Amino acid sequence: MNKKIFFIISLMIGICFVLSQSEGFAQQPAATLKAEEKAVQPKPAVAATPAPTVSAKSAVELQTEETTPMETASDLEAEQEAEELDIPVAEAEAVPLRQKTESLIKEEITQVGSFEVDHPETGDLLELQFASVDQAVVQVVEGEYMIHANFKDAKGAAYGVDVYLEEMGKNEYEIVDAIVESIDGKKIAEETTE
Repeated sequence: MNKKIFFIISLMIGICFVLSQSEGFAQQPAATLKAEEKAVQPKPAVAATPAPTVSAKSAVELQTEETTPMETASDLEAEQEAEELDIPVAEAEAVPLRQKTESLIKEEITQVGSFEVDHPETGDLLELQFASVDQAVVQVVEGEYMIHANFKDAKGAAYGVDVYLEEMGKNEYEIVDAIVESIDGKKIAEETTE
């Protein structure tokens, strides 16, 4: 009986060592590891039958298959959002989005007199005039897109602005955010745009 217990404990220590040395285990975020620890349930006691001889590699494979935790709905949603971030939009879909962005910007300029956005460093309200919309359209998350637009202020300074559109219905969009990304071709530091 003592030999069986010793063998099982040795096997478990070997599996833990192999797992700790594998690249995938070492690179998992702490939140994932904690979720896995919660999901792994203790195994029932093994009956008093002789344990088969198993190589370390196949034991690791068996251990991985048996203890893979079930993903929760929030884990799946987070994975989907991470996968959906910054997806370039196909040209067929990008053309109407660019046109809609340009239309919404011009509509705001007609109503207000300028396209208003906060200066990322000073917080002052910038009153900009539209120049152009870039070709690239990026899907940020499902139903939200980012399109880079170019503007000029009254002094002639050039502003690159990331304009965020949200789909409100079929072919209906609304500008939900606009963030100055560059001034006169110089990128704004990330800290100032958050």
